[in-house]
Amino acid sequence: MAGSFRYGSLSLVSMVVFGAILVVFYLILMNHPLSRDIARDTHSRLDQKTLNILADLKTPVDIKVFDKAGSEGALNAKDLLQLYALKSPLITYALIDPDTHPSQAKTYGVDHYGQAVLSSGGKREYIDRVDEQQLSTALIRLGQSRSKVIYCVYGHGEKGMNDSDQHGISQLNEVLTKDNYTLKPLVLTRAAVPADADCLVIIGPDKAFLPGEIQALEGYLERGGRVMIALEPLKDAGLEGLLSRYGIALAKDVIIDPASRVLGADYSMPVVMSYGDAPALSGFTLVTFFPTARSLEIAQPVPKGIEVTWLAQTSEQSWSEFDSAAWNREGRAQIDPGDRNGPRTVGLWSQKQGAPQKQAGIVVFGDSDFLSNAYLGLSGNKDLALNCLNMLLGEESLIVIEKRPSAFKPFVLTPRQGAMVFWVPVVLMPGVVLLAGLWVFMARRKA
Repeated sequence: MAGSFRYGSLSLVSMVVFGAILVVFYLILMNHPLSRDIARDTHSRLDQKTLNILADLKTPVDIKVFDKAGSEGALNAKDLLQLYALKSPLITYALIDPDTHPSQAKTYGVDHYGQAVLSSGGKREYIDRVDEQQLSTALIRLGQSRSKVIYCVYGHGEKGMNDSDQHGISQLNEVLTKDNYTLKPLVLTRAAVPADADCLVIIGPDKAFLPGEIQALEGYLERGGRVMIALEPLKDAGLEGLLSRYGIALAKDVIIDPASRVLGADYSMPVVMSYGDAPALSGFTLVTFFPTARSLEIAQPVPKGIEVTWLAQTSEQSWSEFDSAAWNREGRAQIDPGDRNGPRTVGLWSQKQGAPQKQAGIVVFGDSDFLSNAYLGLSGNKDLALNCLNMLLGEESLIVIEKRPSAFKPFVLTPRQGAMVFWVPVVLMPGVVLLAGLWVFMARRKA
């Protein structure tokens, strides 16, 4: 009898200790949550841009979502906000039903279901619905003292930022606006470069810049300005002198790339899969296309105080075609003794060393069509353009590699299979173990 009592006491103590261990582990996990995403489906994860933004947060952000309790929108918002809160301890959130808490909705000025309010450091941002794009954009705005301003230079046949046809760049305008950039037009013959300009973009000029305009660009760069230039082949924009002072030389050629035919493109649309050692392109592996591009070269010698890095190069099968008249007339693709073998450079980044506030930077591409509405969404064109522009502007958190299309095919269970998945591991197997334990306990007690 005494042995049975001692055995029962030891069993009880073991169960209490085991339970206490479980409670301790539970409390540790509740206060220090850990997660590891092993899913193959990248669309169930936060975008890398969002992760960068969350990592850059400096002040707490409180998010209040106003939607009907139990609605699909509220449930989806909760799932998404849980991911945000898991990745950053500075994110807190609450879901509020405006029907049961009308005073809070009135206090925050909410007037429709699904609206959310983000608060941080005395600032507020409103979004119409809770999705990753709007949430991340609002977080960017909260963290910035002002929206950075990009001026699009006009007056030389450049592509229009509001033109929605295939030659315009309205899609690029929309993407930059979502990232909280403000785009404004600038005609240098009418006005100097404004003091609030964070960057200038010159996309596809057909005519040459006037001497006064070039002086305005030089003065802006001397003050630490940032410029992105996209030039077309066989067009003289009159920028050779300016670019040469920043270590960039323009070749008067058209790049021919036979590898383009493999992907169904024309010989004059180079395919780029090689990228340089620049912060914007770390780990960048997407294919990009440059319709009718010219090649760029690093000037020798490089001017003192200038550092030039190549951004994108074509394949070894490509070459520079200098007999552009014959190419346009005959459409032939044959390398001649006077041509230059690939790889050819289609993107360069030049920096002028100096004080941080005066460290001028220029990104030059030998093509502008890859930024147009017709080609911006093609493969990695948009990613390349945005990453290089964000690099110029010093917005490292917006430099991302887009998520790849998921190859994951979900396995959908029938209701019967779902019930079996629940009852067998959750009920049946633990029940068998419990019954076996009771049987052993009773057998030992009888012995």
